[in-house]
Amino acid sequence: MSEPVTRTFLVVDMEKSSSRENEELPVLRRQLYTMLHEGITAAGLLGGLTVTEDRGDGVLVIADASVIAVLSKLTQKLVDELSRYNATVDPPAWLRLRIAIHSGLVHRDPRGWSSEELTKTFRICDLPEAKETLSAAHRAQAIVIVSDHVFGTVVKHGYSKLPKDSFGEIKDGVAWAWVPGYLSPPVPAAVPQAVAETEPLSRKRDVTNSVSGTVTGNVVQAGEIGQVDARNYFRGPR
Repeated sequence: MSEPVTRTFLVVDMEKSSSRENEELPVLRRQLYTMLHEGITAAGLLGGLTVTEDRGDGVLVIADASVIAVLSKLTQKLVDELSRYNATVDPPAWLRLRIAIHSGLVHRDPRGWSSEELTKTFRICDLPEAKETLSAAHRAQAIVIVSDHVFGTVVKHGYSKLPKDSFGEIKDGVAWAWVPGYLSPPVPAAVPQAVAETEPLSRKRDVTNSVSGTVTGNVVQAGEIGQVDARNYFRGPR
C-alpha cells in the first residue's frame, strides 16, 4: 500500500438529478465542469494540483491545496458561476448544487483514491439534513457543507473573510452548512415525536392489587393475598 498523503476533498452533487430528462443531463454536466474549471483556475490550482473523478450527477475533486484555498476561492467562484448560469434559465430549470468539503489523509492505488476521510466527505454531502435544508432554501443556488473538523479549524476563525456567521450546524458534531444568499441556513424544524401515554400501571382499570394483613417494617404478614401485580411492587431502580 502506498503512503497516505494529505489532501482537501470537494464533492459536488446535483440536486434532484433523477428528475431530469436524459437530454438535460449532458447539458448540466457540461455546465458543471465549466464552472469547476473556472473555480480551479481562480484558486490557482491548475498544473496537476487537482484530480477530478466523475460521479455521473456530480464530481469529486481531490486538491493538493489547503482547505482555505478550496473553500474561499474555488468554492466561491463555483457558486458565482452557478449564479450566472441560473440567471439565464427559469427558476424551475435551475441547476442547484450540494458542495461538501473535508480534508485528511488519503491513499491512491491504480484504480483511484480511498480513505475514511474521503468517505466522510461523500457522507456529509448526502446527509438528509443537507438535502432538506437546500430544498427549504427556495432562493438558493447551492448549499456548502463542511465537516465539523473543517468548521472548527478553519471556518470559525474567519480566515480569508469566510462568512463564519452565516454557517449553521445541520448535524450535531458532524457537519455545518452555509447557504449563499441567506443569513443562516434555513434548517427545517425537527418533527416532534408523539409522546406515549405514561399512566402508571396501578391506575389502569384492568390491574388490581389486593393484600390484607399486618405490616411490620418492610414485611407483610399476610392473612389473605388477593391479586398482586408484581410489576408495581418489584420494579428495579429507574
